[in-house]
Amino acid sequence: MVDDDAHIRGLLDQGFSREGHTVISVPELVQAFERVGREEFDLVILDLHMRAEHGDSFLTNIRAAKSDIPIVIYSGMVDRDVELRLRKAGANEVIDKGEGISGLLQKTEKILKAGHRLFRAPAKERTLLIVEDDEATRNLLNIFFAKKGFKTWEAENGEKALAVAKSEKISCALLDVNLPGMSGLEILPALLVINPDMGIVMISGDGDEAMVKKAISLGAYSYVIKPFDFVYLELTVTSRLAIASGE
Repeated sequence: MVDDDAHIRGLLDQGFSREGHTVISVPELVQAFERVGREEFDLVILDLHMRAEHGDSFLTNIRAAKSDIPIVIYSGMVDRDVELRLRKAGANEVIDKGEGISGLLQKTEKILKAGHRLFRAPAKERTLLIVEDDEATRNLLNIFFAKKGFKTWEAENGEKALAVAKSEKISCALLDVNLPGMSGLEILPALLVINPDMGIVMISGDGDEAMVKKAISLGAYSYVIKPFDFVYLELTVTSRLAIASGE
C-alpha cells in the first residue's frame, strides 16, 4: 500500500489486517518500487496524488516490471478521462476516495479474490451479450470481442435481449442506453432479475452525469461513452468478469 498520508495508511492497514491480510505500507513511491522489485505481493494499492510525487509514473513502471500483479488506484479526483488513462496504463481498478474507506476495502477485497482472472477470465466465462440497435456498431463490437475469444450474442432491442438472457448463460452484457421500445435503463434491472451475476456495462453517446449515476444505482458495473476506446472497453469487461468470478 502506497500513500503519503499516515492516517489513511493506518486505517487501511487495520481494515485489511482484520480480514487476515498481511499489509506492507510505505509513504514513498521509490520505497514501493524497491519492495515490489524484490518481494511478491498479491496486490498493490496506490494513492494517485501524493504531495511530492505522482502515481502515474509508478503505475507505468510497475506494470512494465510486473505484468500480472493487480493494481488498484484510488484518488479524490477521478473523472472519465483520468480513469481511461489509468486503465490504459495498467490499473485494474480505479476507485474514488469519495466512496470512503469501507468502499475501498470492499472493492479491493473483490480484486484480491479475482487474482489472475483480472488478466484473462477463463474461456467458459467469456460470454457476452451485445445489446445495440445500430447494426454497424453491433457488428463492430461483435467482431472485436469474438477476436478476443468471447462467445457473443447480439440483440437489437430489449425484447430479444431478455429472450437471449433467459436461454443462454451470459457472463456480461454491453447494453445501449437508447434503444427502441424499452430503454437500456429499463432492461438493466430485468436482466439482473434473470441473472443476478451478470455484469452489465452501459454504452451510450450521452455522458449525462445523472444518467450515469442512475445506471450505476440500478446495478450497472460501468458506463462507457461512445465513440468507444476499445482497449478501455475490453479492460472494463474483463475486469467485471474477474470480479464476478471472485464474488
